[in-house]
Amino acid sequence: MKGKVDPESSEISYLAIPFLGPQSDPVLVLYAACFELNFFADNDRIKKVVSMCDGFCKLFDYLQVDNFPNLRNFSLLRGKPTKGNPPVFTSIQEQVDGIDPPRFKNVTSFNYEDAVA
Repeated sequence: MKGKVDPESSEISYLAIPFLGPQSDPVLVLYAACFELNFFADNDRIKKVVSMCDGFCKLFDYLQVDNFPNLRNFSLLRGKPTKGNPPVFTSIQEQVDGIDPPRFKNVTSFNYEDAVA
């Protein structure tokens, strides 16, 4: 049954929100999936999720300046993008226009670890 998906047992709605850094490079991506068809087709819902993501960016920008003891964001080296197989559901992909992606002001990578010496 290659290429067939049982909607009763598989997620059928997907969302990917890129978080951009100060130079508009991607820092991380929020992925979400659910079992309700067209759940993420509602732009108002997307705006609310992006608003929460904006708050997340503000929190971590603040932590870059006034951080927790022993918690450090280690820089990541830029790698080469990889190419995988084409997506299975090409017809469900849609870029949302008019909603800016969340953006960090200070965070250039997202690799937080305990930095105990």
